[in-house]
Amino acid sequence: MEEEDVSRLDRAFEWVILFIGISYATIIQLLTWVFVPPIPQQTSGEGVVIMSVIRLTFVPLLIIILIWLGKFISAEPKKMFFRKLAWGWGMFQLAAHILSTLLLVTLDMPRNTPEEAIYVQMIIFPSAIIVPAIVYAIYRKIISLYKKATVESMFWRNRWWNHGATVTTILSLALYVLYVAYLPNPYT
Repeated sequence: MEEEDVSRLDRAFEWVILFIGISYATIIQLLTWVFVPPIPQQTSGEGVVIMSVIRLTFVPLLIIILIWLGKFISAEPKKMFFRKLAWGWGMFQLAAHILSTLLLVTLDMPRNTPEEAIYVQMIIFPSAIIVPAIVYAIYRKIISLYKKATVESMFWRNRWWNHGATVTTILSLALYVLYVAYLPNPYT
């Protein structure tokens, strides 16, 4: 029973990876249609925007896939470590994708009057709190399902493995945020 539950959760994560990959490919394709030629060789303007978006989408997707593949080459406690780390990255990217989509939609809304500007802010600010909270609740539920399915695993009994996965997720996401912060600004 527990192997079947773990397999089902693993398949769910593979669907999350597929969704993130397809949505990011769509974003990149739409940007290449907007900016002609698709990826200019200059170092300012459209070329920097497209290359920044590619870095923002391709790098985390590659990291998620590499972490997920780590579960296939490791022993039992390490498998859960890689699963927990991959789910953390996947949920972070899902929240970032939902928030960026909401931001793009609201940026396209008219803001000619103060009432319209307030309406846009009423969408952006609550969603910046609600979306990460919902995604985090889903992440905690998935981790609890893994814990229930693999209750006998050494991963859950050894706090260094369990908390190490959490700390590694937080530190790696912090490094990713720093990476994003130092991307070139195309508007300067």
